[in-house]
Amino acid sequence: MSSSERPTDISTWRLVPDRCIVTIRAHATRHAVQSTIHGLDGTLGGALDSLEETARGTIQVPVHQQDFGSRLRNVAMRRHLDITQWPEARFQLNRMTVHSESPWTVDVQGTIFYRGHTHRLTAHATGTLSDTELHTHATFRLPLRAVGVRPPKLLWLRVTETVDVEVQIVAKGTS
Repeated sequence: MSSSERPTDISTWRLVPDRCIVTIRAHATRHAVQSTIHGLDGTLGGALDSLEETARGTIQVPVHQQDFGSRLRNVAMRRHLDITQWPEARFQLNRMTVHSESPWTVDVQGTIFYRGHTHRLTAHATGTLSDTELHTHATFRLPLRAVGVRPPKLLWLRVTETVDVEVQIVAKGTS
């Protein structure tokens, strides 16, 4: 049997919500604005010997839990984002390009679904993998209008059109 005909073992990792975080940094008038979202949920999977062909996953991002650092900002920004109608975003992992394996360095291609919009993106990620856990750190830039968000202009605050996103994930192996 050739290597292309051999069955490949697919590994699956379940995100540990209380150990996963998204940090969003926006440049605004006179200073940067940062927010965080804890509690990501979902699964990632793939065959370690062929991740470029087999990597898949879905991550749910609880936007309604986004923290802007102060009560006043939380109220204003959550209203601006209309979190009652749009409480969650979803990221679908479509493909991965592996650059190195120790530590893992990859480019992750995927799609964000939010507010009725879809936006394809590529994130650069690094990570480590043990027998039981996956740790990864990914970064990308996100144009707000691509996911249906008008850049906020609240009194003293005018935010740029594009934000920097950093994602830290810890996941436990399930298979």
